[in-house]
Amino acid sequence: MDYIPRLAEHALKRALARSPAAVILGPRQCGKSTLAKRWIGDSDAVYLDLQDRADRAKLAEPEL
Repeated sequence: MDYIPRLAEHALKRALARSPAAVILGPRQCGKSTLAKRWIGDSDAVYLDLQDRADRAKLAEPEL
């Protein structure tokens, strides 16, 4: 299936121009993870899924 462009892409671009981190919020299955993973691409960015216990634990010790 091909990628469907999201209206949030423009807002994400603006947010990342102002800050090195951004949070994508929205209802289930609206494309948040797909948008984030596509935006990250092959960069050295960090993707955290806050429904994943291991990813939440990373926030407890951000220096690690």
